[in-house]
Amino acid sequence: MRQADAHTLREFMMASEFTPPAALSILTPAGLVAISDDDLEGALITYVVEKALPDPNDPAAVAALPSGLRAWYLTFVVDAQVLNGGFNQLFFNPTGALVPDAPAALTSVGIPEAADLVTAALYLLGEHAPALEAAVEAGTVEAFMETYIDQPFAELDNAYGAAQETFRLARIRFVREQATAFTHP
Repeated sequence: MRQADAHTLREFMMASEFTPPAALSILTPAGLVAISDDDLEGALITYVVEKALPDPNDPAAVAALPSGLRAWYLTFVVDAQVLNGGFNQLFFNPTGALVPDAPAALTSVGIPEAADLVTAALYLLGEHAPALEAAVEAGTVEAFMETYIDQPFAELDNAYGAAQETFRLARIRFVREQATAFTHP
């Protein structure tokens, strides 16, 4: 994980009304059962960022996670990025390196509708990639904001946003049903 990414996550958690649950030192089925549905994803993302992944945007590091944790993490990353700034942001940020594995993860978590949206966004990315690459190279907020002008992902962003609660509940159900596939380290 880049130091800036960890710092940004910690700043967000401190500046927002979000209060993270007690930190987990290891992931076990019993430990996951003890966490409320409201706190579950916060506890998992804190664990992944602080304990499990040296670089949360490295596909090889993510691939080394236990199967359930890996699938959940990929779906959570897609969700967080798309709901924050749309598919445009998902592809612009370093998390874009994880997206090719996301449709399979979304399907395994039980969210085929989200997998279809990500697959459609990947198709559109073929046309939009040069603009995003130029913005990354420029490295400015203004360059990034210009990538929204044509809004190639707007329809997909809206469809994803409309189903966000269904997707969240499916992720939580997956964690509950597949808790043994989360055991780490």
